[in-house]
Amino acid sequence: MERVFIAGQACATLHPSPRPFPRAVIDNLERATVAPGSGGRVLVVDDHELVRSLLVDVLEGAGLEVLAADSGPAALEIVTEHGEDIGCIVQDMSMPGMSGPETIDKTLGILPDARIIVLSVDDEATVRSQLVNAPIRACLEKPCDTDRLVDLVQQTINSA
Repeated sequence: MERVFIAGQACATLHPSPRPFPRAVIDNLERATVAPGSGGRVLVVDDHELVRSLLVDVLEGAGLEVLAADSGPAALEIVTEHGEDIGCIVQDMSMPGMSGPETIDKTLGILPDARIIVLSVDDEATVRSQLVNAPIRACLEKPCDTDRLVDLVQQTINSA
C-alpha cells in the first residue's frame, strides 16, 4: 500500500494491483488505436493532478486510450469534440468551480447516452442521492481498487 499526500488535501491511499503485470508484458503491450465513432476511449475527469495522472496511467496500462480533463469546463470541451469516441467517463464528484454533479448534468446535455463511472470519497448511497436522474453505471469510493476500476471501465465500454 502506498500513501500519497496532496498539499492541502486528505491522504489518498492507493491499492496496487495484487496481480501486477510483468514488466515485459507492459513494455510490449500494443495499444489499440481507436477508430472514430467507436466509443473506445475513456475520459478521466479529476481536478487533482496526481490522482488524474494515476488514473490515466492505470487505464493506459490496461491498454485503454485515455483523454483527461482537470475541470468540468475542460471535460465539456472534450465531450463536445470527441463525444462519439468516448465509451466511458470516469468522473470525480468533488471539484472546485463546476462540481461533479453539474459536470455530469451538462455532459448528459451534450452526450445523452454517456456512460459514467463516479469516483467519490462519499459512499454510493450519498452519491446516488446527489445524482437522482443521472444514469450512472457505477460508483466507486475513493480510494478505489485499480483492478476493479479497470474491470468496470472495460465492462462499460463493452456494454455499448
